[in-house]
Amino acid sequence: MTYQPDAVFIIQDLDTLKIMADARRMQILEVVLNQTATVKEIAEQLNQPPSQLYYHINTLEKHGLIRVADTRVVSGIIEKWYGAAAKQYQVAKELLLISQTSDEGREQLFTPLFDSAKQELMTSIEQGKVQLAHDEAVEPEGSAVFMRGYKRMSKTRFQEFRTRLQEVLQEFSSDTPEDTGAEQGLYSGLVAVFPAPDSSQ
Repeated sequence: MTYQPDAVFIIQDLDTLKIMADARRMQILEVVLNQTATVKEIAEQLNQPPSQLYYHINTLEKHGLIRVADTRVVSGIIEKWYGAAAKQYQVAKELLLISQTSDEGREQLFTPLFDSAKQELMTSIEQGKVQLAHDEAVEPEGSAVFMRGYKRMSKTRFQEFRTRLQEVLQEFSSDTPEDTGAEQGLYSGLVAVFPAPDSSQ
């Protein structure tokens, strides 16, 4: 089947951002980002029973984040194939401006983002997919990268670092698999680098 998502989906309101930022829904979006899939196929990839996904899939569809790409009648039942609404999802500039000037806006913008990443990490640890302690015997794909610190640098050096980081993130978010013949794994990431607040205030 042929399905062409839009190039970009602009998130215009905080409610839609909160809907998308849920950890389970982010996983569903990852599955249908580069392929169309039924609820059963999505459930198989996420190792979850379909009954636990219907609510999330319906919510994503209701808010336009995913679409019905095709339907077929299978054994007298209409089966739906879902696809991502777009190849990339971006937050509208106006929404970012509101969040910049409003405590409530910032809370609604960042809380779902960090909460969903935290929940995914905790679940991966529970499933034994992520090892927190450094162990030479652990395969590289089972190791997570953590960093929390500070770095003094000039504005020029920061701009150079920011450019390199953006290049790496662009590679990470690319929708073209590098090793199509190898076994693929799904990886999650959250990166935030910003000027630190003034400690005197």
